[in-house]
Amino acid sequence: MKHPIPIAGSTRWLGHIATAMGIVVALVGAGHLWAWLSGYMAPQGISSITLKTNTALALLLLGVALIVIVPPNITLSRCWAGRVLAILPALIGFLSLSENLLGWDLRIDQLLANEPAGSLGVAAPNLMGIPAAISFVLAGLALLIFSRRDGRGATAAQGLALAICFIALLGTIGYLYGAHVLYAVAHLTGIAWPTALALLTLGLGLLLARPTEGLMAQVTADDPGGANLRRWVPVMLLPAVLGWLRLAGERQGVFDAATGTAIMMIIFIVCLAVLAYAGSRPVSRSLADLRESEERYRSLFGSMAEAFALHEILTDAGGQPIDYRFLEVNDSFERMTGLKRSDVVGRTVREVLPKIDHSWIETYGRVALTGEAVNFEKYYPAPLNRWYEVFAYQPAPRQFAAVFLDVSQRKRSEEELRASETRLRRFYESGRSA
Repeated sequence: MKHPIPIAGSTRWLGHIATAMGIVVALVGAGHLWAWLSGYMAPQGISSITLKTNTALALLLLGVALIVIVPPNITLSRCWAGRVLAILPALIGFLSLSENLLGWDLRIDQLLANEPAGSLGVAAPNLMGIPAAISFVLAGLALLIFSRRDGRGATAAQGLALAICFIALLGTIGYLYGAHVLYAVAHLTGIAWPTALALLTLGLGLLLARPTEGLMAQVTADDPGGANLRRWVPVMLLPAVLGWLRLAGERQGVFDAATGTAIMMIIFIVCLAVLAYAGSRPVSRSLADLRESEERYRSLFGSMAEAFALHEILTDAGGQPIDYRFLEVNDSFERMTGLKRSDVVGRTVREVLPKIDHSWIETYGRVALTGEAVNFEKYYPAPLNRWYEVFAYQPAPRQFAAVFLDVSQRKRSEEELRASETRLRRFYESGRSA
């Protein structure tokens, strides 16, 4: 299966960005894991929601796994290393999710470091929250899919990455706007802001790991659709920035809620109008180029000296060809056959040439179904009553095009020549016998 053409130049730099994001995630995990093991992190939980020990370990493993698996043509050893690094955090996330949902105490939360009772935003000491646990399971699955060296499953893996980005975005927006319900729910462990940012970075890194496959293939496509999608990427940040500025201005007394909302809506309308106009221009240019190309094609098509006919294959329930429908013919076809375009387009060959033998069904069926081009001479009965030299090929699936020349005069000359040769041979033989 062919993918859309990537962004002009190369998409390799997107892979480098994915690797850099893996490094950032691994550093966040390693830094917090060191903070827990050194005893620095435990007291911080009294005043804020902290990134838990198992969360730090899982981020470290996932960051390294992303770095290992990013290259599209990884070796078998890197493939298995990436799978091990992906399975471990997925297992940590699954076990932590079981603790949250089923109330189990699997004694995995304080294996590496202890968190004192009474820490802020936890259901149990050092227990990972549900958002992080779900994200680690999804990330592990996505990395396992990416570790397949046949390149399949990119769409599914990127779908999982988008789910991680959404979960992380809830916590990130919650901290940015001060919306506690988005990152800390009563009786459940909340998500720390470093965790939310690290998960968002991880999700984006997974999306960029295969920039020319799956869902990302359309984003990086070098066509009007891809260009238009890329224009929307920075605009996605606009609501978050404008919303934060509106809240900051309102809290500082610069303007009231109504004025802030009105200003934000005006900026939205202007930005969307500019984006819509910018997105319509390449589409209009592409349509103009398409019309120009179509006009050139029709001009060339109409001026061909050879007759041309495009057919669609018609098959029975078993997929065997039974007839063909005329889709298009050129001016030379009308001139060479005496058949009007309006009389053949949309009709089948059996309807137009009812006296033709059935051998053509197998010949053209091989062309339409297998793409095997053929070249032959054939006599077409009434209403044509002519010999044609035919070249048939497959321009599209389940279609064939026939380009042919009227060779009736040559055939008559050849027949006359053979008749003359026969008469001369008989005359010569009769002279010898006499």
